[in-house]
Amino acid sequence: MDRTDLSAPLLLCGSLLLSSQAAAQDLSSAYSLFAEQTPLELKITAPFDDLSDDDEERPEYDSVIEFPGPDGENVALDIQVRIRGRSRVANCGFPPLSLDFPQDDVGETVFAGQDRLKLVTLCERRDSYRDYLAQEFLIYRMLNALTDQSFRVRWANVEYVYSDNDRREPFVEPAFLIEEDWEVAERLGMEVVEVESLRVASLDTGHTALLTAFQYLVGNTDWAVIEGPPEEFCCHNGKVVANDGEAPFIVLPYDFDNAGLINAEYAVPSDRLPIRYVTQRLYRGFCVMNDEVEGAIATLNGHRERLLGILDDERLSERGRKRAIDFVSASFEILNDPRDRERRIYDDCRESD
Repeated sequence: MDRTDLSAPLLLCGSLLLSSQAAAQDLSSAYSLFAEQTPLELKITAPFDDLSDDDEERPEYDSVIEFPGPDGENVALDIQVRIRGRSRVANCGFPPLSLDFPQDDVGETVFAGQDRLKLVTLCERRDSYRDYLAQEFLIYRMLNALTDQSFRVRWANVEYVYSDNDRREPFVEPAFLIEEDWEVAERLGMEVVEVESLRVASLDTGHTALLTAFQYLVGNTDWAVIEGPPEEFCCHNGKVVANDGEAPFIVLPYDFDNAGLINAEYAVPSDRLPIRYVTQRLYRGFCVMNDEVEGAIATLNGHRERLLGILDDERLSERGRKRAIDFVSASFEILNDPRDRERRIYDDCRESD
């Protein structure tokens, strides 16, 4: 394949085929929570002091979530809440949460069909961290614009009430919910697969090529598609799905807070990588997929204006918006310069097993 002109949009083959608008609507209609993008208005009452103190055991605590019902009335549900995550628990004043919903009580509310949801919270109550949160949310939205094989997200304004500390004043901050892995698998007609590791040859090449090119676009190296952390299922910051649980496997990425696009003050690359800062782009794709990367870059180019438009979002400060757009624009310049592409993508790829 000619590697000199990747400016024309190109649809990838296999399971990556981008769906039509009608098909996307059919997929998104299974559950209402992620079918819309109107911000949710939530109130969570929980023992947040106790939650933060128990970052080792991470037990679930009885809590209450409140939100407007279908007719505008206030709905209150008893839920279980616990903290989750690794780096953000270590670096954040307020940890990300897992919300466990009672299946018998959600009724016809916006949470119908949901079980356990990840809530990405504001790490610190500062403007720079509000930009971090919004930028990560928009990275998910960018990937959604490229493929249905990705986690959907929903923005929320959350009031936090401390049930274990009367001296703590309630406060409202933005957050976002992430679709559950089983729900992604269900709407794709697939199954969640729990394995310790994968072989590169067993991966869906079209989706993996798009994933690696996209991670390069946003400057994220904090992921893996063939293994997970010790004593955990594959993959690092990714969930595996497949048709009938068999190859080819698709890894759905999540957790983008270490991306160079965001450049969070706590973000550092792995000491196993030859970069010192997260703003240094490093391609982590596999050499055997170089031909598929051609098509992936063409797909990115075909959606360039839409991707940059997603980052032009009022949730970001003017500075945060400009920085995100400039970062992705610079990535596009690298991907579309023949010499840079050859040197920084094809010559820098990883050999596979």
